[in-house]
Amino acid sequence: MSDNQNKTQSSNQQETQTDKPAIIYPPIPGQPTASYTPSPRQQKTSPNRFSVPSWLYVLIFVGLIRAILKFEPKPDYVDLEKKVFQQDGIILNESQQVQLEKDANSGESTAQALMAYCLYDGKGGFKEDSLQALIYAEKSAKAGNSSGMWVLGLLEQDDAEKCKWFRKSAEAENTYGMCSLAVMYEYGEGGLKKDEVEAVKWFRKSAEAGDSYGMYSLGIMYEVGQGGLAKDEVEAVKWYKKSAEEGNADGMNRLGIMYAVGQGGLAKDEVEAVKWYKKSAEAGNSDGMNKLGVMYKYGEGGLKKDEVEAVKWYRKSAEAGSSDGMCFLGLMYLIGEGGLPQSSVEGIKWIRQSAEAENADGMYSLGLLYENGLDVLEKNEVEAVKWYKKSAEAGNLKAMFNLAAMYENGKGGLKSNREEAIAWYRKAATLGDPMAESALKRLRASK
Repeated sequence: MSDNQNKTQSSNQQETQTDKPAIIYPPIPGQPTASYTPSPRQQKTSPNRFSVPSWLYVLIFVGLIRAILKFEPKPDYVDLEKKVFQQDGIILNESQQVQLEKDANSGESTAQALMAYCLYDGKGGFKEDSLQALIYAEKSAKAGNSSGMWVLGLLEQDDAEKCKWFRKSAEAENTYGMCSLAVMYEYGEGGLKKDEVEAVKWFRKSAEAGDSYGMYSLGIMYEVGQGGLAKDEVEAVKWYKKSAEEGNADGMNRLGIMYAVGQGGLAKDEVEAVKWYKKSAEAGNSDGMNKLGVMYKYGEGGLKKDEVEAVKWYRKSAEAGSSDGMCFLGLMYLIGEGGLPQSSVEGIKWIRQSAEAENADGMYSLGLLYENGLDVLEKNEVEAVKWYKKSAEAGNLKAMFNLAAMYENGKGGLKSNREEAIAWYRKAATLGDPMAESALKRLRASK
């Protein structure tokens, strides 16, 4: 090998050794640390192509913070749908309303179904707009949304069309559609033959799929013993509990009733009844509001007697459409209780509304007012008989007794009719009215 070749090889070996990274060992405890200076090759770094000014970092950071503060996620439509469809009186906040309308207009089919539902009856804080509701429902249904199909069924004026869309929704596994189709079968509507067995079938499908209204409805069918089901109050309570625990106001109210009377395997417990009445009332159930008012009126279920609080709940109930609430609020006005000024005008107004809604107590009360007359209501026994008869036919014991007395004495435009009097006294007595039983004995003794 020549001297030149040796020099070249030596030079290459030196370069290779220089290219190897230096190995740095950790210092040995107790020994001085040797200073280490990297070679120029090891000091070499990638060139800095550009330098970002610090103020730009600040701007980016501020922008991110602002975006986070302004960011509002799209609503969870599964949860929102459940709240809107199942909770009476729910009001969406302004941002929810804006987002819902925006999403509906951009083609989100569930948002369209919700918009249609809110607009057709002025729910959720929206103003009623039946035409726009129909437009949204049709768009949602045509997009294949099962909730949209159900809402379109609600909006249809023709019962056969209603049934068609309810069935489409139900067959698409929509629980609201299942319940509505069940109701059509229960009452024989929409061209369907009345079929309670088929109604139970759809209520059960809905209930087992987790729908709280389906659970409540199935409970009713068990309590009454309809649709091929044996009457079973224990099974009814089971479904009322499931419904109530899912937040259904009807289920809560019905469970409260079962506790109040001690049915369905439950021990009578008025405190527990009040608990469920209160939950039901706060969820917007008008009957729950009325029943809570009754408990306050008489100081039951662990509540302190409070007629002012009773009036508050009677009014809420009446304004929510409960004919019981209307009647009780009217009676409170007639007497001037619960902080209300005595007012025959207001009292008659609410009692008449209750009677015209075919409430048995309301019809009886209005009949009583006509029979006796009031400062602002002229005595009218013919009108009294009319309302007693309606109330008696609806099952009111007091109305049965009073109607019997009108027949016995030939009042209110009626001819004296002993047989009719006995018939109505007997009905009332059979249902447990002791005064009617006494009247029957008197008539029989005078024969």
